[in-house]
Amino acid sequence: MSTNPELELAHQYVSQTDRHIFLTGKAGTGKTTFLHRIRESVPKRKVVVAPTGVAAINARGVTIHSQFQLPFGVLTAARIEAEMRTHRLSRKKAEVLRSLDLLVIDEISMVRADVLDALSAVLRKYRSDDRPFGGVQLLMIGDLHQLPPVVRDEEWQQLRGDYETPYFFGSRELARAGVVTIQLRHIYRQSDATFIELLNRVRHDRLDAATLAQLNSRYRGPEFQPAAGEDYITLTSHNRTANAINERQLATLSAPLHKFEAKVTGTFPASMYPNDPELEFRVGAQVMFNKNDTAEHRYFNGKIGRITAITGNLITVECPGEEEAIEVTPVEWENRKYELNAKTKEVNDEVIGTYSQHPLRLAWAITIHKSQGLTFDRVIIDAADAFAHGQVYVALSRCKTFEGIVLRSRIGDHSVKTDRVVRDYSSRAEEEVPTAEDLREDRRRYQLNCLGELLDFTALEQAMALLERALFEHERSIQGEGLAQTRELRKRLEEEVIRLCRSFRGQLRAYAGDAELPADHPELAGRLKKAGAYLLPLLESVYADLGQLSFMSDNQKVYETVSDRLKSAARELAIKLRTFKVVRDGFDPDGYQRARADATLDFERQQTKRTTTVLSSTETAHPELYAQLAQWRNRVAEASGLPPYRILHNTVLLSISNFLPANERSLLAVPGFGPRSLETYGKELLDLIDAYARSRAEPVSRGQAAKSKLQKEDTRLVTLQLTREGKSVAEIAAARKLSESTIYGHLAHWIERGELAPTEVMEKKRLKELVDYLTTTTEDQPLREIYDHFEQAYDYGEIRIGMAARQLG
Repeated sequence: MSTNPELELAHQYVSQTDRHIFLTGKAGTGKTTFLHRIRESVPKRKVVVAPTGVAAINARGVTIHSQFQLPFGVLTAARIEAEMRTHRLSRKKAEVLRSLDLLVIDEISMVRADVLDALSAVLRKYRSDDRPFGGVQLLMIGDLHQLPPVVRDEEWQQLRGDYETPYFFGSRELARAGVVTIQLRHIYRQSDATFIELLNRVRHDRLDAATLAQLNSRYRGPEFQPAAGEDYITLTSHNRTANAINERQLATLSAPLHKFEAKVTGTFPASMYPNDPELEFRVGAQVMFNKNDTAEHRYFNGKIGRITAITGNLITVECPGEEEAIEVTPVEWENRKYELNAKTKEVNDEVIGTYSQHPLRLAWAITIHKSQGLTFDRVIIDAADAFAHGQVYVALSRCKTFEGIVLRSRIGDHSVKTDRVVRDYSSRAEEEVPTAEDLREDRRRYQLNCLGELLDFTALEQAMALLERALFEHERSIQGEGLAQTRELRKRLEEEVIRLCRSFRGQLRAYAGDAELPADHPELAGRLKKAGAYLLPLLESVYADLGQLSFMSDNQKVYETVSDRLKSAARELAIKLRTFKVVRDGFDPDGYQRARADATLDFERQQTKRTTTVLSSTETAHPELYAQLAQWRNRVAEASGLPPYRILHNTVLLSISNFLPANERSLLAVPGFGPRSLETYGKELLDLIDAYARSRAEPVSRGQAAKSKLQKEDTRLVTLQLTREGKSVAEIAAARKLSESTIYGHLAHWIERGELAPTEVMEKKRLKELVDYLTTTTEDQPLREIYDHFEQAYDYGEIRIGMAARQLG
């Protein structure tokens, strides 16, 4: 393989660029061998998939549908969009996709365009990357002039609205990404130049009278019978014909019939069985090996011979031209799944099931479909009823020599079918063969893209903006200083990190025309090292502060929304940290990509659900006590099967940690803590507070709001207390020197918590009129529209009270 220039070019494209590659070539050009070479020699984390179970087993991979959990049937654009809303992968499969660098698709000619687009949608979803295929490189291997995708008429009627062709190259995502086609030209299967040219004419549908006459010179008629010792295999277009020939020939033998049952362990679906689970053989039967002997190399997939003896589980097979017979016992085929190794971060394929059976099948006849990828010395071809494009070419190209072919039916123009769309696509691809210079530029572009991605903080900026927005929109439902902290972190990022990286990113274009590739550029390496040394401490500081973000909420939906936004921002920051560390020590595109994937995986593993929330000292003078109270509440909630807020609200815990109640009377003075709570939890809480107070080195005041230079009184609690004393909104605003809008916001907060009845704030009739209207609107209805609807009869503060009341039902 090392002297084949096209294979070397393909290998460099796979290993040194991120371009999507279609590796194609005539039958016998070494495509399958190249797949196995890539598996062993390219360090990218990869998964091998194929469209059918048997193809997946042969490629030592898995099926597309099982790896990506795709539904069967036609996958229109609308269906893909709907499926992605509910699509779920197991954690292990999701981890594999997030870590993936390279996806190898074998037998790509049989993959429909819609399946490729659905595959891309899954990758984009689980990798949180909107690039085609989620940024994963594709290596597609196959020959469009062989077997096409199976598309029934009714399926094409559904697909034609989205696609011009069902072939894989009709994929919208592939068109968006672009693909490099590399055509293998050296044929290993055949060596006769005349036969090779004949196959080319069949492949490209360039048949004239002389070519047809040459082909049909191998016609021997339907009555042809091989001479003794000549082991021919019949290739036919239909399964039933092949089975009938095998059964008829087996019945002509007088030797006893032997049956062999397969043994299946673990997970191995019937659709993936490599041969029949019950094999029937007699001495004298013509058989074909359907597996490679990788240990002793005695046989290969497609080798033909005859059974000369059967003793128990041992079958003896003699092959033409070989002196030594082959003793055959059951072997194992393996069904695999891909998993990520937590320690090495490598994608490993794990065996999840085995199929044990003799690697043999009756071989007087097989279908053309099942012969794909095999090589024979002698074939009888019955292609009169060939129904798919490329079937005649597949059948003819299975044979090593033209003289080894026998035609049972004549080949006419109607038998040799080459799809015009395929012919046009192949012609264009041959005209656009990548050169060594193209490869160099693709390597340069790949490396510059990696660096541009490193210096691009758009995803982090968007994640931080969404976090700030969530904290702002739900400010009434959240305790803590999270909003102010987030704003400060965004400011630091912009001023200390992003501006510098934005400028550096713009300067990358200056390196695009240099002779050295970015990975080999000494000046660029020095600048990256300096940038890493300067930026890493800043990024580490922001990451640490983001991890201590102060927020909490008893509203589960609000809590989950903010937590998800916080997680997204932290993930983006973790990726930046890991990748800057790698390039600081020398830029290598593969190392960068690996670091990026590792950062994502490590971050996902380290995430645990927040059971307590870190609060800054501006929320409570006794954060240690608050943490103990929160842990106590979680234990009680878990034991009783209730959500934590049903035990005590966060605001109650905050008040307790501020006031440090010394007895039952002072506990009852805490807003939101009533007689029932006192009866149920009073003793536990007072014991916990007493223990905390005794543990302090300095005495603490009990029964009144503790203050410190950093601690602020909970402003909403003050508003609640003044309201319960009978003061109006206007009076409270005047006394506290706050706007009435702010006071209404405080009160809406307590109404949503169930601590305050809406009628304590608004007159019942006015409240009902407002709530009745609000129940006919959506939750995101702009306040201005509600204000205008009532012709300014309600001010914005009252509308907020009405919205809070609506949530109570």
